[in-house]
Amino acid sequence: MPATVSVVIVNWNGRELLRACLESLAQQTLSDVETIVVDNGSTDGSQALVETEFPGVTLRTLERNTGFCHASNTGIRRAQGRYIALLNNDTVVAPNWLETLVAALEERPAYSFASSCMLRMDDPARIDRVADSFCSCGFMFGLGSSERATDVYREPFEIFGVCGGAAFFRREVFDAVGLLDERYFAYLEDLDLNWRMAHAGLKGIYVPGAVVHHVGGGTSAGQKNPWVLRRTVRNLWLTMSKNVPFWVGWWMAPRIVLYHLYWMLKFRCVWSYIVGWCTYVAQEPRVYGDRMRILRSSRLSRQQTRELLTREDQRVFAYLNRCAITARGKPLGRFWRWMFRAG
Repeated sequence: MPATVSVVIVNWNGRELLRACLESLAQQTLSDVETIVVDNGSTDGSQALVETEFPGVTLRTLERNTGFCHASNTGIRRAQGRYIALLNNDTVVAPNWLETLVAALEERPAYSFASSCMLRMDDPARIDRVADSFCSCGFMFGLGSSERATDVYREPFEIFGVCGGAAFFRREVFDAVGLLDERYFAYLEDLDLNWRMAHAGLKGIYVPGAVVHHVGGGTSAGQKNPWVLRRTVRNLWLTMSKNVPFWVGWWMAPRIVLYHLYWMLKFRCVWSYIVGWCTYVAQEPRVYGDRMRILRSSRLSRQQTRELLTREDQRVFAYLNRCAITARGKPLGRFWRWMFRAG
């Protein structure tokens, strides 16, 4: 019989991280679980670890590092479960993680995917993120990052999207919108998937009782890596090209320009940003076919898309405003209220 849940883990030279992750999955209170590790050509003994210490885990070995997207798709195609979870190798999950997520979607048939309460491994009292959001300034934000877990996000709420580090889907989601776009290789492929799910009329929910501890940057050495920055910029613009309707993009344009300039200067990544953007420009024509297909079949009207972005603007502003008050003792100013249309 097919498993209730198939958990897909992509690994690349993360042997010790992978061991801790698989040990936590072995302790799940939900017994009907299929675990699939797709190894991206590791050279650190990861494959031997799975074969010798976790014989019940399905191992798919790739000859080279094909990227997160291709490896994830390899696992999704192999999965037999009614639900499919994508899980980073640098995570440790609570014993009731899967049981809580299954119960949440069984009780809410209107929702097709769910996010977890991801906490920082080095400081479990603080949030890594609870969901992914996308704003009219053309940027993605991880809601709750660095906030105290006891203060916020203690109740379920409808979300824009999930982080691929700990994402939970009904199997039918991939039948409806397709798999991850392998042209992304890695980074923001989950944002593209989140947009495609929104266009398909699929809804997601945050489940606070599903707890995941996340190291962060375990495979790519963190977000200060220039290659990561260039790839992130390229994929962000590809995602907007594929998924944002023209007139909505025109409405977003002033905020996109100002926020991206601010981001480049604040994080001193002008050169990496320019290289990433030029790479996007060179590859943009390749997504036109996808754009036409996605927008032609979209269930979101122009007005609904703007309403969705307005909701996410308000959520991100509330999050950033709390962070500003905590860090500086005062709320965000008029510019940021205009940027996120907070009045």
